[in-house]
Formats: sequence, C-alpha cells, structure tokens
Amino acid sequence: MATKQGILFDERFLDRHAGAIITDTAVAVVELVANAWDAYASEVEISWPNRNSGARFSIFDNGKGMTAAMFDRRWRILDYNRLAEEGSQVDPPEELKDFGPCRTYGRNGRGRHAAFRFSDPYIVRTWRDNTELTYEVSRGTTTAFNIALATTRKGIQGHGTEISATTCDGVNMTAEEAREVVGTRFLADPNFKVSIDGTRVTFDDIQALRLKEVEVDATPFGEAHLVMIDTVRADRTTRQHGIAWRVNSRLVGTPGWVGFNDERILDGRTTQAKRFQFIVEADFLAEAVLPDWSAFAQDSEAWRATRTAVHDAIDRLLATFTAERRREAKKSVREKLGQTVSLLPPVGRDRWGEFVDQVVDSCPSINTDEVEQVARIL
Repeated sequence: MATKQGILFDERFLDRHAGAIITDTAVAVVELVANAWDAYASEVEISWPNRNSGARFSIFDNGKGMTAAMFDRRWRILDYNRLAEEGSQVDPPEELKDFGPCRTYGRNGRGRHAAFRFSDPYIVRTWRDNTELTYEVSRGTTTAFNIALATTRKGIQGHGTEISATTCDGVNMTAEEAREVVGTRFLADPNFKVSIDGTRVTFDDIQALRLKEVEVDATPFGEAHLVMIDTVRADRTTRQHGIAWRVNSRLVGTPGWVGFNDERILDGRTTQAKRFQFIVEADFLAEAVLPDWSAFAQDSEAWRATRTAVHDAIDRLLATFTAERRREAKKSVREKLGQTVSLLPPVGRDRWGEFVDQVVDSCPSINTDEVEQVARIL
C-alpha cells in the first residue's frame, strides 16, 4: 500500500517566496527593525556582522515578546496574515499605556524570513509572561523551513525578542551604511530608538544630499523645523513615509499623507509618496495637541496656520525634486531617440521637442519609459 506524501518544497522556494527580504541586506534590516516596531518596542539594539572581528549579527528589542502559541502562529504559518490575525494597530505594553496604539508595518509575515540574510540557521529568543523561549530556525530541503524549540526558562522578567545569527559571514554593507538605511525610515518617532554597534541612529547618519532642513515661519505662533528625508529608492509601502508631526519630542498622531494638498499629488501610489518622509518639529503647538496625542485640535488657530505654512513649504521642496526629475527624463528621452528625431525636418524636431516637454511637465507621475514610448510613437 502506497504511503501518503505531504507537500514537498524545493530548496529554492524560500528565495522566491521572500524575494528581496532575504537577498537584499538593506531590505532585510529594515524588515527586522519594522518587526520590532510592530512589537511596540521603544529600544532596538543591533550588532552588525564583521567577518574580520568575528562579530555576528543580532537584533534585540524590548517589545512585547511572544508566548509559545504566538510564536507558532507567527513563524510556522507560511503566509501569515497579520492584518486578519492581529489588526492594523498594536497596543502598547503596560509601562507605555499612556502612549496609545501604533500603526503596524507587517502584513503578510514574510519579514520574519529576513534573518536568513545573515545566517542559516538563526536563533530566536523571546520572553514575556515570565517565560523565555529559544528557537532555532533553518532552511528546509523538503519543507520551506524548519523550527526547533531549543530551551525554555521560567521566572524571566520583562518582555522582548532577540534574533541572532549563528555565523559571522560578512554582508555587502557596513555598519555606517546600515545606520543610514535605518535612519531614512525610522526617525519619525523620537520614542523609537535604534542603535547599531552601540551608536544611536540619528539624522547625522543620513548623507547631506538625502537630507534637507528648513525653518517654516508660522507667525505669530512660532517657527517650525521641517526635515525632508529622501530614501532615494521608493519602498514597497508608504508606512514609513509621509508627514510626521512632533511636539516636545513626542509623535502626534500617525505619519502619512492624509490631508496634504487635497491628496492630489501624494495619494500613496506615487513615487514621491513612497520615497519621502517629512518630520515637523513644532513645540509651540503643545496646547493644540489632543489629550490622547492622536491629533491636533482642528479648531486651533495655531494648528491651522502652521499646517498651511508647512504644507506650502513641502510643496516647494517637492517641486524642486520633480523639476530635477523632469529635466533628467527629457534628457534621457532625447538621447535615446536622438538618431530617429534627427531624420525629421527642423520644424518636426521642434514640434517633437515641445511635445516631450509638455508630456513630462503636465504628467509629473509618468515615468521615463512611458514618456519614451509615447515620444517614439509620435
């Protein structure tokens, strides 16, 4: 009698399933930090791998940790649906109960595979409710991945999670570069602190060309400090981006593009929405903050005036960015189609050039390849 055989997985399955999460170091470290955010951590400490010194990668957070049942569902389910299982927000631990819930990053559970970028197998140590659990997670040959419970300890105080590598293989990124990658995405909330090799991630870790700072006059109420961070490449999600308002070193509400420019330009789908983060520091708005820090009082004259001034300043900064992008798009199209266009009579060349200019200027969200296709047809 034949033995029933369950589903088998090719050893390449996980690479295709997780994609850049386990092949791109920048994506991997962002995913792991995002997981700490989703656990409502306030402190994240990363040890960066170094083959010369023998240092191994690890990431420690003081988030809510996991019980055995939580770990089983989050790690063992192949395509874990975080939104369905836990919702789009996470409540704070007891010691931070005054801060209210925060929006989560995770959606499909693939971010947990990011640790495979640093070693196979890797170790997960997590603790809460007086119990610490340690697991070893490895790639499978006939399964997608294997999980083994290594140790259980009782009487452990506090809560948190640590993921650590088992080898010191080097990665194609230095600790300094890692701080920049993390800094461009996780500096909106001053209560979420990340350090790499003992050095706190700050604005100083971001290259000057990716960081712009301006003062915004909101007379007679005060002056807001506006920071623009350019991540250079658009992320898969806009959760890290948008406008973040901070008062007295505390985040007000949730970062996002809601309410900006009638949501016409930055509606969450454009390249700009997925690429930029704006941080507004306006301590003079303390009296306008709602008691639960979820938003500003809409009837506050100071808030309305400051919001208008800040949005105008952001418009100007984005206009500078789009102007540079339009110039690059026009130059690229002209270079690629120059030989064909040269066959046109002078009047035809002029009309073609004007057409390209009008398309790029009138449709700022259109990409260079689309402009080229339209220009080639013309």
